[in-house]
Amino acid sequence: MGPTKRKPTKTGEALLAIMKKRNMGTNALAASMGKDVPISRISERIYQKNISIKNLDEMVKAMAYKIMLVPIDTEENDEFYEIGSDDE
Repeated sequence: MGPTKRKPTKTGEALLAIMKKRNMGTNALAASMGKDVPISRISERIYQKNISIKNLDEMVKAMAYKIMLVPIDTEENDEFYEIGSDDE
């Protein structure tokens, strides 16, 4: 029997989970992005229905993560976040 398949999560939920793992709030995330990013913009991005790949990449890199496209049958682990449609 293979690993348990998790349900895809929304992008904002994944961002919040990574922030929690990294013990990072919106202030710390904004600071680690290395720019003058308003805290309100971080919150906006987390809770918006659609986020651009560019903005998502900027946020996850600040938390030492990266975006990858992998074959569907790739074995997952607890550090992976499968992003699904907000409609699911």
